[in-house]
Amino acid sequence: MRSEKNPNADGSVSWKGGSRYTTAGYVMIYSPDHPNRSKNKYVAEHTLVMEEVLGRYLNPWENVHHKNGVKDDNRPENLELWAVTQPSGQRAVDLLDWAREIISMYEPIEPLLRAAEGSAEEQAA
Repeated sequence: MRSEKNPNADGSVSWKGGSRYTTAGYVMIYSPDHPNRSKNKYVAEHTLVMEEVLGRYLNPWENVHHKNGVKDDNRPENLELWAVTQPSGQRAVDLLDWAREIISMYEPIEPLLRAAEGSAEEQAA
């Protein structure tokens, strides 16, 4: 609990101002109101950056990939939105339905995704 004596958000002397690194090297941001926060109320910074680019929360089957492999390089141009594929052994008719759903979901945001890729290619040139 916050107080004049202890202004830390969680009341802990170990409070680091809202961000920390995981042992795997990812930056985590304190986000107590985020719908996909961890039990300790943190969300990966790369997730928050991608959600800002998209203007929405990530879906459960989506994740964010660092193009250059540097886990704390969370610039939008270094991030890619990945969708987890369907498991093997699917009926063709179910795959067609799934493909239509994916197209309807990602086609409206295709310009945003391509713009992020374009800015990365421009910086590399």
